[in-house]
Amino acid sequence: MRVRVVALAVAAVALTGLVPRALAASSVATLDIFALAQDDDGGQPLRAEGLRYGGLRMALDYAFDDSLAMALNVAGSLIDNENTRPLPDTVDQVLTTQASSQVLTLDAQAALRFTPPESPASFTAGLYYHHQRRFVSLGADLTGQLDLADSDTILALTYSFRLGILKPRRWDDLIMPFDYLRSHNLILSFTQNLSPSWLVNASVQYTRQDGDMQDAYNFVVLYDDVGTPVHLGFEQLPRERDRVQVSGRVRWSPRHGLGFGLDGSLYGDDWGVVSGAVEPSVEIPLGATSRWRFWYRFATQSRAKWFRERPTADATYQTQDFDLDAWTMHSPGMMLVFPLRGDLARAWLGRLSLFAFFRSDGISAVGANLGASAVW
Repeated sequence: MRVRVVALAVAAVALTGLVPRALAASSVATLDIFALAQDDDGGQPLRAEGLRYGGLRMALDYAFDDSLAMALNVAGSLIDNENTRPLPDTVDQVLTTQASSQVLTLDAQAALRFTPPESPASFTAGLYYHHQRRFVSLGADLTGQLDLADSDTILALTYSFRLGILKPRRWDDLIMPFDYLRSHNLILSFTQNLSPSWLVNASVQYTRQDGDMQDAYNFVVLYDDVGTPVHLGFEQLPRERDRVQVSGRVRWSPRHGLGFGLDGSLYGDDWGVVSGAVEPSVEIPLGATSRWRFWYRFATQSRAKWFRERPTADATYQTQDFDLDAWTMHSPGMMLVFPLRGDLARAWLGRLSLFAFFRSDGISAVGANLGASAVW
């Protein structure tokens, strides 16, 4: 079951860019509806990766004044997984690998952001909670950001820390003990306006994770010497992971509202995963507050050293999660931003996004997001 992949993908859309940091005591309220359909035409023959996803999200970023702001985020979703694939008679277990094809999820976050007067620094502290059948996590986030800027240059340093407490139930219905996941994240970003039309950005990100990083839903199929599946083992992954990503962006705007962009990134970690991505984009103005953005993303990834395609015995570390396998991905998308209404006190904007991805391992999906924001 690929609940984790979809949850991360949608969280990335929902939590980045849709609730911008409050500026000059501005406040933002948003409402979003998400839909996604994922198909599985490859991958592990004993694991069903297809699903249908629908979600609703409400968020508020409210500025009390120029120094203090509050962010609230609540999201719920229904994930209807593809029916469990039957185990062949050669497998010695008779337990189902998924008790129900439908999963309800609930996510809630609350945070306070403090920006000292006349200071380039800001500090954010928050709590989060995630709940779904057979898995619960809760924890705290701390973030500090320093922005140093002159008229054309911005140098930003961001450090964030997350500590989560996990309570999973494994695919074979065993309730696991409480565990934790701790993350440190450091980002150094440089932005330069070369001219009124040209902008470049570069960033380096380092992440250190400690704790439980295995997926309780994932199993590992063991085979005999002639390639017949005979046993379901458990995913076992290291409890430490160091990750580094370098990203760059170039944007050219020949006139107001019209923009051409090129984004690229290179990622590597100590699990042996190396990936790269490139994303050209174009943004076309349709009016004073309307715009149409198109993008196309190509990404490629190498196989993690713990991935085992047809093992005959358990190993210290092992996984058959195809997100840790080698693949290439093509992902086009578009977003339309349009005004709903506006006055001197409040602006209402609507958003419609359509996107898709197609991976070389047979996993593909199409999705949509319809949302509205009020800024005052």
